[in-house]
Amino acid sequence: MQYINDRMIKPVIIGGFIMGVLVFILRWIEGDRYYYILYILSGIITAHLLTQEYLSRDRDYLISGVLSGGVAGFVSWLLITVYYVLDALVHERLPIYSSLMDFVLFVIFLLIYSLTPLLLGVTFGTIGAILYRIVEGIIKNKKDGMAKAVLIGGVVGGVLLSIFTIGLLECYCLLCILPGVITAHLMTEEKKGFNQTDKDYIISGGFSGCIAGLINWGLDTLIILIDGILSMANYRSPDEISMEIAIATDWLMMNIPLYILIGAISGSIGSILYKKVRSKIIIKK
Repeated sequence: MQYINDRMIKPVIIGGFIMGVLVFILRWIEGDRYYYILYILSGIITAHLLTQEYLSRDRDYLISGVLSGGVAGFVSWLLITVYYVLDALVHERLPIYSSLMDFVLFVIFLLIYSLTPLLLGVTFGTIGAILYRIVEGIIKNKKDGMAKAVLIGGVVGGVLLSIFTIGLLECYCLLCILPGVITAHLMTEEKKGFNQTDKDYIISGGFSGCIAGLINWGLDTLIILIDGILSMANYRSPDEISMEIAIATDWLMMNIPLYILIGAISGSIGSILYKKVRSKIIIKK
């Protein structure tokens, strides 16, 4: 509790509650597909509200993302549970338990079921807060050349990732540092307006990694879909092909946050590693 600031509570409740309600609504409009991605917005909204409270520590953003995502997950689970119970009561479908033990098992099932939206909310809420912090850092600092380095590093790194991982899938995590390395190199070459602190490299590397992750995801999606269509066309019916594509699309959509998260972490690592290694080489010379 010592890490939770009083000014953090209001943004967390607002961001978490709003997105929890929206997740509940979206599930009845679109079904169970992709609704969890909205949890990212809970972290973004909360992080934005934190800036209005003049909380500037990275730790505050991380904790608020975790809490707001948890609130959003809990609110969405609570609304869904209440809806099911009310619907069962109205239509007289609520099961009548013959013993206390059956009822206790039912309650335990509900509690276990609640862990899924809670975990999804915490995970994606944290991602949203981190992404907001990275973008805010770039915009606020207004370093000359940083945006250009981030964009070039992200785009080039994302394309290279998709090309290299076709034959080097086992080295994917290692190759993920490429966007950060490229961005750090461009930042080093751009002398104007740069103090070149470790924080600058970490922020720019993380953001270029996010861009690279999105591009890598898009290209991987295209490659997988084309390859799937070509391989299935020879022995599958149109209905089977459509079903396989739908399943593959769902799986790929679920992995968007994973691509972004891996890209952000690896990009930051690659960027700061480049800076440290280059500094040591210069000192030895």
